[in-house]
Amino acid sequence: MQTAAYWAAQPGIAPTAGHIRQIVLRFEMPDADGAYHMPVILGPNSYSTWLSRYGATPDQSQDN
Repeated sequence: MQTAAYWAAQPGIAPTAGHIRQIVLRFEMPDADGAYHMPVILGPNSYSTWLSRYGATPDQSQDN
């Protein structure tokens, strides 16, 4: 993610203030049919991310 443009567009924040300019995420997706969600929370001096997986679960049919 190129974050420099985001910081440059923020009013009152100098684009050269040493903010995080780029975030690179590398991760594996072990299930090619799975659905993955990787949110990023960006702050002036840090960022947080986590990986969650949803969908593509095995059929769990039940007899009623």
